[in-house]
Amino acid sequence: MNSENNITPDPSKVFPAPSTKGITLIKPTITRPDIEVGDFSYFADTDFEKHVTHHYDWIGDKLIIGKFCQIGKGVEFVMNGANHRMNTATTFPFYIMEGWEQQAPELSQLPLKGDTVVGNDVWIGEGVTILPGVHIGDGAIIGKNSTVADDIPPYSIAVGNPAFVTKERFDKDMIDLLEELKWWDRDITEIKALLPLLSSPDIDDVRCRLKILLGKPLEFKATILQNEGMDAAYVEVPFDILGLFGKGRLPVCATFDSVPYEGQMVRMGSPRHILGIPKAIRTRIGKDFGDTVTVTFTQRGEQKATASTLVLKPQPGRKKEGRAEGDLKVKFYPRVEDDSVLKFAVIIARTTKGKWVLCRHEDRTTLEFPGGHREEGESILDTAKRELREETGARAYTIQPLCAYSVTGKNSVNEGGEETFGMLYRAVISSFGKTHSEIEEVLQLDELPDNWTYPQIQPLLLEKYREITQQ
Repeated sequence: MNSENNITPDPSKVFPAPSTKGITLIKPTITRPDIEVGDFSYFADTDFEKHVTHHYDWIGDKLIIGKFCQIGKGVEFVMNGANHRMNTATTFPFYIMEGWEQQAPELSQLPLKGDTVVGNDVWIGEGVTILPGVHIGDGAIIGKNSTVADDIPPYSIAVGNPAFVTKERFDKDMIDLLEELKWWDRDITEIKALLPLLSSPDIDDVRCRLKILLGKPLEFKATILQNEGMDAAYVEVPFDILGLFGKGRLPVCATFDSVPYEGQMVRMGSPRHILGIPKAIRTRIGKDFGDTVTVTFTQRGEQKATASTLVLKPQPGRKKEGRAEGDLKVKFYPRVEDDSVLKFAVIIARTTKGKWVLCRHEDRTTLEFPGGHREEGESILDTAKRELREETGARAYTIQPLCAYSVTGKNSVNEGGEETFGMLYRAVISSFGKTHSEIEEVLQLDELPDNWTYPQIQPLLLEKYREITQQ
């Protein structure tokens, strides 16, 4: 095993493993134009061309071998020149012998079977004989001393004389993924990054990671579950989302029984991630709590995964909340002299079990604390209570003011950028009913997100909440 990590694999070296002189890379040893071999395919012997027999220039057939093939000692490739005519009274080739003066037949009259083609990443055992015109698919395995007379499909295992397929190495879905991946055509850096994946015996995990890498949806069936007595539904995700994507919270493009939906997979104190199912989706698919639904999903809002980001991605640390960036400034006040300047109410709410209560607007994929504008004739406390009920479905709760705050700078709710004031509240919710607003999803979370709707404001409100409440 090579421990010199800074050495780059070189396809032009005859001996790729200095400690094992019995292995030679084939491509650098080839002198004939009618033999084509891909990079890094090796022969557990020497003088490969001597093991290609009956290969005559005038016939014009080729031996084509892909990349990263492993060819055992004593393997022989028999080319078309070995075939004799069998549709005549004699099979003896008088036309190649001196003195018989027989005219050679046209090539079209000979039993030629075309080029012999071996795919990529094919393992051919010792003493195998491969007859003319055979095509062996990518990833196939040929057992020791077999004679291959017919084509062998990709990723199948064949043994015997004549060789026959004993089984497929993987199911069709996995084979299709590997054929699309074509890892052997990637550059050395990418292949190195893929090695943990290519060498893993956990095929289910490999399947998931290949689908992510190739931009294909993952799919599962799940039972629709009810969220703690609320008219809110979700499914549990049977994949290790953190391990696969390196994220505790994953924005996704999903489907429920083929109906599209954009949402987020989150952890809510359960062993697995969950994905909420809005009531509108349940109505469209005609299913409710206890029914089984087929779910597909892909990661949303990310560039296509690469080998290095997929396989070698480190687990991320928790982001720290910082001060507001850009031109936005947030200030806090213990009190205000004129209550009428308070135009907004924001409520940082938790359940009696300590879960954070957050909302997702129907037009957004980000999360936010419940809250909103003060309506005419309302006290700011009435605004806070109304927004809490409408946006979370809170039915029984306690609420108390913490402090006033202001935001200066242009944002989505303040085009002028002047200083605007609001009141920050704390609430504890003991029971929930239905929501009555544009909120698409209400989440109860053990951990707070990092995909805020107002990332320059909400983390600072949370920081002040923790400072005052010591939570």
